[in-house]
Amino acid sequence: MKIQLTQKYLSFIIVVMSLVYLISCQKEENKTTSAIIYTDIIPDTIVTRFALNDLYVETYNLDLDKDGAYDFRFKYKFIFRVQCRPTGSYGYKIYIEVEPADDSFNEILNVVYPALSDTLPAALDTLYEIGSVSGEWLSSPSQLLRYVNSCCCSRGDYFLHNNDKYLGLKLVKNSQAFYGWARLNGNYWDGTPLLLKDYAYNSSPNEFILAGQRE
Repeated sequence: MKIQLTQKYLSFIIVVMSLVYLISCQKEENKTTSAIIYTDIIPDTIVTRFALNDLYVETYNLDLDKDGAYDFRFKYKFIFRVQCRPTGSYGYKIYIEVEPADDSFNEILNVVYPALSDTLPAALDTLYEIGSVSGEWLSSPSQLLRYVNSCCCSRGDYFLHNNDKYLGLKLVKNSQAFYGWARLNGNYWDGTPLLLKDYAYNSSPNEFILAGQRE
């Protein structure tokens, strides 16, 4: 009788240990197969560069899912020798814009300014939920991140926020939406007011991602 009980007890221990091992393996597998695909840009990329020409344009193409085709484009336009009225002196204009890839259905998260009857790409805080109900998603070209007119004024949500902020991105492939972010910093100035630091997206379709989430 004692031998039978001992064998049953050992069999029970073996079953429990096997279950614990299987659960731990499953957790480890889940840990290493995160749906978040993160890319660190080393070194940080200067989205725009200063140029003393009457008109200077530069672009930076962002391949969010790293499939070899760009998904979003950052554009910089510098216009030199702009006449300031009514003083008659000269200044400059800087446009920094972002837009989805040509012939794509990709979109950028915007914030609505009712007083201005306008929308601008949103400068998001860390852990902001980026998904289908996050706000106003727009696919229009030349969405304004920052506008600077040395004669009078400045505009754009990324002009108001000079620390790290996140741009909400929606990648559309095969009629499925993949949400992501790009981290920008506006506290940089040598004629170029934005740095692109890193980006990530959720490879699970139609699932949200938190701004700054890496895994």
